Amino acid sequence: MGPTTLTPPPDGDVILSNHYIIGIIVMTVLAVLIAWLRMYTRIFVSGNTGWDDWTMFTASIVTVVTNAFLMNSYRHGIGRHMYYLEPDQISQTFKWLWAAEPTNLFAVFLVRLSISLFFLRLVPRKKIYLRLIWGIITALIISDVFVTIYYFFQCRPLRKVWEPATPGSCFGQGVTAAALWLYQAVSILADIFLLIIPVSLFWRLQVPTRTKLALMFICCLGVFTCVCAIVKTALLTNFFSSKPDKTWIYAQLCLWAPMELCVGMICGTIPALRPLTASRTKVPREQGYYERFGSPNKLAPNGNERTNGSSRFIPFFPTNKAKLPEPLPSTSQERFMGAYDLKEIRRTVEVEISNEAGASTDEGKGAHKHDWNPV
Repeated sequence: MGPTTLTPPPDGDVILSNHYIIGIIVMTVLAVLIAWLRMYTRIFVSGNTGWDDWTMFTASIVTVVTNAFLMNSYRHGIGRHMYYLEPDQISQTFKWLWAAEPTNLFAVFLVRLSISLFFLRLVPRKKIYLRLIWGIITALIISDVFVTIYYFFQCRPLRKVWEPATPGSCFGQGVTAAALWLYQAVSILADIFLLIIPVSLFWRLQVPTRTKLALMFICCLGVFTCVCAIVKTALLTNFFSSKPDKTWIYAQLCLWAPMELCVGMICGTIPALRPLTASRTKVPREQGYYERFGSPNKLAPNGNERTNGSSRFIPFFPTNKAKLPEPLPSTSQERFMGAYDLKEIRRTVEVEISNEAGASTDEGKGAHKHDWNPV
């Protein structure tokens, strides 16, 4: 029987642990599979892996570990009234709960870091974007290091965290509150800024409004992560509750921690999966350019393109002497849209264009010269 200071709860011995465990398993499997699908897409479809991909992949592994710790905590007592738990069950419950805290902290940090690195590959090389993203990364590192130190030094000996009767000392409630509220504040602000970046970036693109809104929606899925962080922050007051029935009142708070992690992983991965769906409808890389604009070896004498016995007018190059330029080599680091789609966003770049007098022509051949500058 539990400690004598506890009174029998009016609703009896209600056990919700299994329901929470099922929810954690479902979200973990879904998030990890999507994160691993991202690696498949980057390696075998777009061939464009980067630090953001490997960071998210690492986050998926840490997620499995931290959620396994958390499920052990539920199995021993979280989600059940402490009155019905044995002292050993209570000790094991909080021991596994403590083990899940720093690993969950590290996994959530890796997810936000991956999203930041993704935008770092996508945004133009403007100081305002670079400073904002690196500022987010720096703030996340500082807050995570601070809270991690708190987790490992909150009690001396550390065993006192899950066995309060152990002789020793712990930080006061003020230090605990400062660490947790600081971390949550930085996390929410980081999520908000990571939402502002794609909106400001894509709103200025010269693309149809429908495409623009679709791009912003895909990259702003992090709003769901922000919502989870806000809900978890609202439930954080339960952590400082004076009620002794900790295993019961911590249940929802301990559920929203893996929800924030898994939802963040899913929302941070979906934008990178676009080449996987686009590649099914696109022609191969070596054919995609000429399928759209014609091959210089398939021009009829009238300047039209021969296509299966017929001809199609090419307005860009109206003479049979015109030569189509080779497809531009991609110097971008990020293929956001389809891997073979000419409309894909590989990197957003701001350029200034001015008209210069005295455009030259190829006098020997009578064909216009065209400058093809990669951006």
